[in-house]
Amino acid sequence: MDDVISKRTLMVTGLVLGGWLLGSSLSAYFICSRLAARVANSAADLAPQIQLGGANMLASGCVGAAIVVAGTLLFITMAHRREQAQTEAIQESQLALLARMSGVLAHELRNPLTSAKGHSQLLVEMLGNEARAHLKAQYVVKELIRLEGLTDKLLVFARSGQVKPQPVDPSRLVQTAIQRLDGATPVVVTAEEAPSIWSLDVQAMEQVLVNLLRNAVQAQGEQRAPVEVSIFARDKRLFITVRDHGPGAPEGVDLFTPFVTTKITGTGLGLALCRQVVGAHGGRISLTTHPQGGALVEIRIPREQDAAIRPVVASQSAG
Repeated sequence: MDDVISKRTLMVTGLVLGGWLLGSSLSAYFICSRLAARVANSAADLAPQIQLGGANMLASGCVGAAIVVAGTLLFITMAHRREQAQTEAIQESQLALLARMSGVLAHELRNPLTSAKGHSQLLVEMLGNEARAHLKAQYVVKELIRLEGLTDKLLVFARSGQVKPQPVDPSRLVQTAIQRLDGATPVVVTAEEAPSIWSLDVQAMEQVLVNLLRNAVQAQGEQRAPVEVSIFARDKRLFITVRDHGPGAPEGVDLFTPFVTTKITGTGLGLALCRQVVGAHGGRISLTTHPQGGALVEIRIPREQDAAIRPVVASQSAG
């Protein structure tokens, strides 16, 4: 609240000061004009100088008012960007901490879960034809497999903030990700303006694209409208967009936050992993509703020399 008030106070002060400078210069100009008109007959040589002085004061006042207003707007913009950068830094720090905690938790759970799953599977075999007990044991195995899959996803999320980029063809990377889908929903790729090479972590970015494409297919439900993918470069950045024809992005929900999901059986780690990987490339990822309907995910990754890359390899399937 204090920051909002200070910004408003600064804006009002800047506008008032700029208005005062402009008003004062206008007043001085009109005074000089009237004075020049009065002395025009008695001091013909002095009148033009007075008129010129008034015009100079008006010009100076206009320039001064413009500088004050522009300076105020620039200061407020810089303050807003600084606050935004601080917020992003805090979010990244929190994500990094959450990733480390997830990695520790998953690592500690994985061994006992694997052991429990193995013993449960042996128990299923030993029970043989005892239908009721056999069914219960199968249920235990199923749930342990599900928990094991969750720990795998937690481990992948914990490692997703570290990448090892190498030169790769973005269009080929997208095609590889498409091949990992079931093929029931067509995918239309627009890549006329795609760069032939870009520095990316192949496995990590491929998993990002698989996650986004699967989300797009699931969002469309029974529709068989094609998922649209665009690849292009602009302003030294690689853009990859994925658009579906579903209900669009949910309002008031940040699906990039870990464990936040709108799916009944989702873990809320898929998009969080995507943001971690893209952020590790020095890029940004956003989710919006397309003007013509459906959700639109946009990835923006700068060239390696312009990005703050977080080294080391990260990737496995996040599911």
